[in-house]
Order: sequence, then structure tokens, then C-alpha cells
Amino acid sequence: MENNLITFTSFFDFFKRFINIFRGPTFISLFRKIDPVFRQKLFLVVSMSNNCYGWVTTHSAVSRKKGITNEEISALIKLNKNDFEYKEWVALTYAREWTFARGENVPNEQKEEFIKYYSKKEQSLITKVLRTMLFINYFGNGFYKRPWRADESCGIDSGISK
Repeated sequence: MENNLITFTSFFDFFKRFINIFRGPTFISLFRKIDPVFRQKLFLVVSMSNNCYGWVTTHSAVSRKKGITNEEISALIKLNKNDFEYKEWVALTYAREWTFARGENVPNEQKEEFIKYYSKKEQSLITKVLRTMLFINYFGNGFYKRPWRADESCGIDSGISK
């Protein structure tokens, strides 16, 4: 079975994504203004969606230290609406769809909900987290070439061809 590891498509893609991680708020503001537990959940959703072994493992360990249980980490795979506060679920679902879309066109339903529940400043901070994690995941997938799961990314069908 061939592993589906998502990484950079070209040097231009690498360079464009590298430059994009510096757009928007500073990295310091991410750590000051986003709740650490919520930030870890975002990191995990992006890493799971990219099938990135290194960062799923790392952020799972960090998440446990921050008080996230194994059950909560498992819930991030399926993102059932009933397992999360609605506003948090909106951001996590948006993060997953944003990742599946490689940071491009997110389906309108997720995008509209995200815009409805989060201020421009919050959207900017969350998007910065997503862009940064996407870049790091692509780099890790290209370097380690080891999937988090041998099957499709998280076992979730994104509906977007990879």
C-alpha cells in the first residue's frame, strides 16, 4: 500500500509557503492570545489531516501535558459536533478543511461559520497557526517520509483529491 504523504509540490510552493508564515500577527501574539489547549487542538487537527507522524506524536505528548485526554485527542480525528463546544468545533472543522484544501479555497459552509463566530483578529491568529503548521507538516513529511497512519490521512475522506 502506498502512503499518501502531502508535502511541497515544488521549490516555488516551498518558498511561497515559507514567506506566508511571516504574514499576519507575530508568533509571540499566537502564544499570548490563543488559549494553549485550543492552540494544541489546532496543531493536532492540521497534523492529523496532513498525516504527519512527527508532529502528531509531538503535539499529542504536549497536549497531554496541557491536560488534553487521550479521548479528546481521539475526538479530534472525527470532529463530531457533539464532542466540542460549537464555536471550537467551527474552528477545528475549518482548520481541517483548510488543511485538506492546502490552504486555498475552503468550502463556503465552513468559511461562513468561521467568519460568523470569530472576529477578524481571531481569524488572523488562527490562520497564522494554520499556515505555520501546514508549512511545518509539509517539511516534516518531506524529510521523515513516515506517515502517522498507513491509510489515508486520519482515515477521513476530505472529498478533495490529493
